[in-house]
Amino acid sequence: GLTVSFIALLGGLQLTTTVDPATAQLLPSLPVGYLTQSTLGGTIVDLVLGGGDGILINQDAATQVPLHPVAVAGFLGLVIHALDLVPVGSTDGGRMSQAVLGRVWHLTFSSLVFIVLLFSSFTSNNGVLLGFLLVNSFTQRDMEIPCRNEVDKVELPRAVAA
Repeated sequence: GLTVSFIALLGGLQLTTTVDPATAQLLPSLPVGYLTQSTLGGTIVDLVLGGGDGILINQDAATQVPLHPVAVAGFLGLVIHALDLVPVGSTDGGRMSQAVLGRVWHLTFSSLVFIVLLFSSFTSNNGVLLGFLLVNSFTQRDMEIPCRNEVDKVELPRAVAA
């Protein structure tokens, strides 16, 4: 999914650069403030559309950037997959964390990550993080299904890959 989102973002940005000015006014727009909430996505958009000099990212947060619908879908896919890799609860990142750290240390680490993200969402005025944490705290309450083997430690190559 992450690879498809990345390809969709790049393809959509390429389509955005080929659109004539009259059609560009009809494209959906995302504000620069929303694009900068994802460092990876915002940097890719700036690299393709702004030349990589930070021209696009350093504008006012309310400035609208017209993007092809495929680029918008790719950008949102990158954000959703990045949030899914956060090691909190039963997300994919939480499952990887539990496999590497074990159940007890995963709960400790997951709680620490949750608290850090909560404080970060208030200090940076990041609505995406706060929304993610709110939805996650209500929908990810169930305990994870136990692994087949929680006794053996994970080998180093698999831990690095996670």
